[in-house]
Amino acid sequence: MKPRQKIRALTLHQPHAYCVVHRNKRIENRDWAPPDWLIGEYLAIHAGKTVDVEAIERLETDPDSPCINTTMPDKDSYVTGAVVAVAKLVGVVTESDDPYFSGPYGWVLDDVVAIEPVPCRGYQKLWPLDDRTLAEVRRRFQAAREAQRRPKAPAAAPQASEASQRARAVVERAKAVLGTVEPTPEPAPPKKPPTVEVPKREAPAERSADLVEAERQMRLNRRGRGRSGGAFPPDQRARYARGSSTSRRAAESIQTTLNEKQARVYAHIVGCGTRGATTDEVEVALGMSHQTASARIFELREDLGYIFAPGDERPTRSRRMAMVHFAREFLPRNVQERLYEEEQRKSGGQQRMF
Repeated sequence: MKPRQKIRALTLHQPHAYCVVHRNKRIENRDWAPPDWLIGEYLAIHAGKTVDVEAIERLETDPDSPCINTTMPDKDSYVTGAVVAVAKLVGVVTESDDPYFSGPYGWVLDDVVAIEPVPCRGYQKLWPLDDRTLAEVRRRFQAAREAQRRPKAPAAAPQASEASQRARAVVERAKAVLGTVEPTPEPAPPKKPPTVEVPKREAPAERSADLVEAERQMRLNRRGRGRSGGAFPPDQRARYARGSSTSRRAAESIQTTLNEKQARVYAHIVGCGTRGATTDEVEVALGMSHQTASARIFELREDLGYIFAPGDERPTRSRRMAMVHFAREFLPRNVQERLYEEEQRKSGGQQRMF
């Protein structure tokens, strides 16, 4: 087995190391080409103690600079004398349209991971990290990788402009999921039948075995078994409360608009952000009946897994307490971490380290 090589370090003067970490600089210019064995290996990006003030001015004022019309940090604000990132060297070029390229050799970097700075002395050319510094760089690299995979905490309440952008993004996402151009028009409400005298009810007849089995299957579905999964499946059937013909006809009457109603409810809950929404609030906001809103929320939560009810409650218009539903990205932090840990246990995979 080929032994693992020690990672090599490359010292960059500031602000070049800062640009690698924060300004998407993916080409490092050198007057010498890297050795062939280094291609595909990781490099420790070391920020030297020298701060090039003229380079900062060029980045801010040069019309061809990738950082034009931006403000770079002050001279004394740069991190110096420390390893600040780890990146993979994927190639070398002698010509490039990249605004950071100046030649004669451009070292092409990829998979740049910023780490908490590890103080150490720098050197010219390629140089190896000592064992103690290497162990600390690897530890902080692994911590940064884990932080990238971990779900982010919910952001603060968005401003008006951000809220409008989020709303537009939700609408576009719902359209992409639905795969339709125009929503299907609502069916005309049935005419009210004439009033007739209701005969006296007789004792109910014994239920058939088929009806008993249908009700059993519905109870299993309500417990979450047999979920279909997927993104608004086009062949999904609307749920109905009982096995009666009246309930079936009511469910089939909205079958053509089922996906659209699901998307409207989902878009509203996403738009509510960290506040979430109850069934009662969805009814008022979208002008839906209680049965329609409740059924669509049940499908989004139990069948599709798009929304979650972690246990929060809020009073309704009738002063009853109702569950609050959230889109996944706006779940409380502890719930997101629990879902992330469950997914990690299921996948069982780990990203290969350098």
